[in-house]
Amino acid sequence: MSGTMVIGLEDPGPGREGVGAATIWALRRRDLDLPLVTWRGEATGLCDRWNAAELVILVDAAATPGPPGRVRRRSLRHPGAAAGAGPGIHAGLVGDAMNLSVAFGQLPLTMLLYIVDGQSSPTVEAVAAEIADEVTRRLAPRPRSQPRSWSWQNRYFGPDPAGRDGAVS
Repeated sequence: MSGTMVIGLEDPGPGREGVGAATIWALRRRDLDLPLVTWRGEATGLCDRWNAAELVILVDAAATPGPPGRVRRRSLRHPGAAAGAGPGIHAGLVGDAMNLSVAFGQLPLTMLLYIVDGQSSPTVEAVAAEIADEVTRRLAPRPRSQPRSWSWQNRYFGPDPAGRDGAVS
């Protein structure tokens, strides 16, 4: 497994582009070195597409109406998340693709789903730029002085491997 992939989920058919495609276009303008895909296919193809990725970021429109421009981010890290892949329009597609990936042992290590309410044209462009900003920040390398939230220093709670007893002198 290697790398990151961003997939904008869209409905099949001409002229039906929404927040998924708008986000992919906003990311393409940033000239990032990662696969950016607008997906209009079926679950088996989606599973095959994210096969070698460690991090998959999905962008989908909300299935139910809500406040225009509201963005919900959901982690789909656990294989059981396929059952509730989110309130997005393509929840069934994502759930089926996740189940296939689990069956074939190809589920990405981390999956994030961005679900966007409101499909009016001005809202879509603004929200796509907002999601592109967050994805760009998430993928930016961190300086060495800024530790990641989960590192070997933060997860080691056993005895000191150097043999020190932990006493303060």
